[in-house]
Amino acid sequence: MMTKTRLAFAAVLLASSAVSAQQDGTPTGATRNVVSAVRFTATANLPGQGDQTRTYRLSLGDIKASGRNRVEIPPSGFYVATLVTNDAFSIEGDRRVLRHTGESWAVPAGQALVLEPQGKNHTVLLEVLRVELGSAP
Repeated sequence: MMTKTRLAFAAVLLASSAVSAQQDGTPTGATRNVVSAVRFTATANLPGQGDQTRTYRLSLGDIKASGRNRVEIPPSGFYVATLVTNDAFSIEGDRRVLRHTGESWAVPAGQALVLEPQGKNHTVLLEVLRVELGSAP
């Protein structure tokens, strides 16, 4: 009976270690913490070609990401990210681009945003403006 308990404890301990290593981003660079919130949403009807009007869904929100190495923000639709706190490197293909507080850049639809937070707390706050094509009016 004691052996089964020890085996179960060892299995739980190993599983916890694997999850902790993954969350720290140490060997794999996996996401540690990514939290997002939407503060404002609206729709806008803008003129298109000819007499057609296109409807767009707009949202403004925040993404807070932290990690000692790389943090990956999962892919979504097109958005413009503005770095609000701390500096960070953004990984774009094979390039590392140093981003400074206040800097804005576009993130194409379907592309993950990979960041290397700088500073003591390894946390960045992004303000995010999403633009998505909505359904016809």
